[in-house]
Amino acid sequence: MRAQHRRNFTFFDASVELIFSIECDLPVGAWVDCGMILQNIMFTTRGSGFELCPQQAFAPYHETIRDPLDLPDNRMVICAMAMTETSDPANRFHNEREPQDQFATFHN
Repeated sequence: MRAQHRRNFTFFDASVELIFSIECDLPVGAWVDCGMILQNIMFTTRGSGFELCPQQAFAPYHETIRDPLDLPDNRMVICAMAMTETSDPANRFHNEREPQDQFATFHN
């Protein structure tokens, strides 16, 4: 598990590496907007024959990677994404998922 987690920092050997940041003083709603943007990127890119892996692993290191990315002090990294072709062997990995009723409640 630790070895797989460390692969986040090599972007799982993906051909494209994306890093997303946000201005620190934006309200919570802006973070929700970012989530929707990320989701749309994943949907549209997958439709073009690519797979993406959103990576929260970078968030705790936003101070460390700010300088190499030339980010101003008022921005922080919120996540990264690895993007690769669907034929990549890593895209054949599937882990078991909890049934939906184990983590969500739906009300009429």
